[in-house]
Amino acid sequence: MILISTNIYSQNQMQKDSVANEICKMIENNKNLSDSARIAEVYIKHMYPYLDKFPENQQEEIGTNIYYRLQRNCKEFVEILNRNDPAKGDWKIVNEKPKILIDKSVSQSFNNYEKFRYYEANGDIINVEIKNGFWIDNFLNKTYSKLKFNWINDFTFEIEFIESNNESRKNFSNKGDKYIYEIFNKTENYFELTVFADGNNQYLTFKLYFE
Repeated sequence: MILISTNIYSQNQMQKDSVANEICKMIENNKNLSDSARIAEVYIKHMYPYLDKFPENQQEEIGTNIYYRLQRNCKEFVEILNRNDPAKGDWKIVNEKPKILIDKSVSQSFNNYEKFRYYEANGDIINVEIKNGFWIDNFLNKTYSKLKFNWINDFTFEIEFIESNNESRKNFSNKGDKYIYEIFNKTENYFELTVFADGNNQYLTFKLYFE
């Protein structure tokens, strides 16, 4: 029974991701339209017809999942969101990875810390604990996310999504989704990192403050 439920969930998530991919393609192909017109068109042609296949009491949850998956996997969609509601945190979209400005001994000093924090795009502070091979996000509303943590080389590590009870994170990532981080600088208070999501073609930089 558990195996059957897992398979059904995976199939349903694949369907939602397929809709998100179609929405992303249409957004990318309609650059001649205004941002609001581009979003309205994809909702009319893709989102609403898909949601109409489900009972009304399920539509909001499904629509929310597709919205967050678009944020993860659709660069053009993220750029539209940022133009209309600029990020308040330390996150920036960049076209290519920044050059590494530190040597490996400085990068590996990352291992001297277990507790970190970073700022969300809305300004919220997220506390992070990295310990025993796991990356744990702790949010202001007492929810969390748990990911596997693994070094790839002296400057680069990977985290793999396991689970979350946070609304945005559990919709943003599927179990097994991976994120590649590269440490490219360190100051007295924080590390600067680049992050790249598998299946995505955009780089983000942000500051991870240590305690």
